[in-house]
Amino acid sequence: RKPNMKHAIKLMAAVAVFALSGAWLSAYGANFPNAGSWTDSDGVTWSFQYNSLTAQITGASGYGNVFIIPGKVKVETTEYEVIQIADDAFNVQKDSKASAIAWVGIPGCVQVVGARAFKGCESIASLIIASGVQYIKSDAFNGCAFFYVGIPSSMRYIGDGAFANCPSLRCVGF
Repeated sequence: RKPNMKHAIKLMAAVAVFALSGAWLSAYGANFPNAGSWTDSDGVTWSFQYNSLTAQITGASGYGNVFIIPGKVKVETTEYEVIQIADDAFNVQKDSKASAIAWVGIPGCVQVVGARAFKGCESIASLIIASGVQYIKSDAFNGCAFFYVGIPSSMRYIGDGAFANCPSLRCVGF
């Protein structure tokens, strides 16, 4: 039996598109390609990639109880789209100030919420995840206090323990 060349070409094209999109890197925990880093006037730290004009939030030192992640960040004259929240960005074990966060808004341009990104943030009572977010890595919200979480239809992957140890969580909407 001869292999179906049309099928093989379509399969190779699909794999190439998936690989080039970077989705496979984000889903399985590869590091963000850091070309530079920067701390803004609010104390939020970023790493960014010059050629793709993308950024990830890596942490913050001066935030209050409401934390809305912006869709874009401007460094000097260049604007970068925020596509990722780094692993451990607000992990209470690494940043005790993160325990004050009570409300988190994640815009749709953010494709990946990193592993343990908000782990142990027991004060987070409200979490808004916009449509467009595709990956929530392991333990991302482990130990948070929200009552409800809405999972957007854009979601492709939720890691092990992403919402573990959330004693107030009563409802998950899809």
